[in-house]
Amino acid sequence: MKKQVIIPIVVTVGFLITLGLAGYYKEKNSGEHHKKCKHEKKDRSFSINYNTDFFDDEEIILDDYTKEEKKLQKGDAEKLRTKIRFVSGKLNLDGNTEDLLESQFRFIKERWNPVISYEEEENKGYLKIISKDDRENKNYNNDDNSIWDVSLNKDIEQKLDIKIGAGIGNINLEDFDLKELEFHMAAGEMNLNLRNTSISDLEFGALAGEATIDLSGEYQNDLHAEINGGVGNLVVYVPENIGVKLEIRGLLGDIDTPGFKKRKRIYTNEAYNETEHNLYIQIRGGIGDVTVKMKQ
Repeated sequence: MKKQVIIPIVVTVGFLITLGLAGYYKEKNSGEHHKKCKHEKKDRSFSINYNTDFFDDEEIILDDYTKEEKKLQKGDAEKLRTKIRFVSGKLNLDGNTEDLLESQFRFIKERWNPVISYEEEENKGYLKIISKDDRENKNYNNDDNSIWDVSLNKDIEQKLDIKIGAGIGNINLEDFDLKELEFHMAAGEMNLNLRNTSISDLEFGALAGEATIDLSGEYQNDLHAEINGGVGNLVVYVPENIGVKLEIRGLLGDIDTPGFKKRKRIYTNEAYNETEHNLYIQIRGGIGDVTVKMKQ
């Protein structure tokens, strides 16, 4: 059976403002987030105004797309901060390269050929992969869909900032040296694999659609995660042998947390406070079902 992702979207306001979900784009008051650096300014300009019926993952005609391949060699950076801005279509991201970046971009309209920039300062690298649209009237249709295949070097310490308009995302960061991820999506279907990353700070937001987030695996530190949802279902996987504390608020839908003890809005597993590290996860949202499952 064909798999078709339906995206009945008319988002007429910049979605970063429209989302309005708790925790979005708050200013961090400590650590490196507090430093004012030209590479780390908050980006509040990613506006969306879609009228897209669907992105059919199995019926795309690749002959309609222009293909560009881009590669960056690994430099001297020991830490990498990567910013990705993707408007519509399908985004695949993984760690299958020994270079800094290997990528392939398919698009119909030239404006969606992304701009890639990279700078190094001391031991830090700053990578940007940006689709930018400066038009006042941002009305999108299926010819605005793109297909991105992006591979980053998983052995370089990473902080990622990803914003997606609408479509399908397969973000496979398993075994990455990942410290922080800030991820926001207007609408679509997202599979986010963070297994064995030992990530310490996660901020995830979606206005509408389905999302699966895998936080299982081993940890050498605590995790603090904020997961903000709008309309749609959410599935989260957590490790069964590490302490987990969930706080789930603001949902209209079923909550399924097998193996967790519930006290008001707080859910804990048997390993909570019994292990060296714990996962602290806040889930806040609108309408939709939430499932949190433990796995090895």
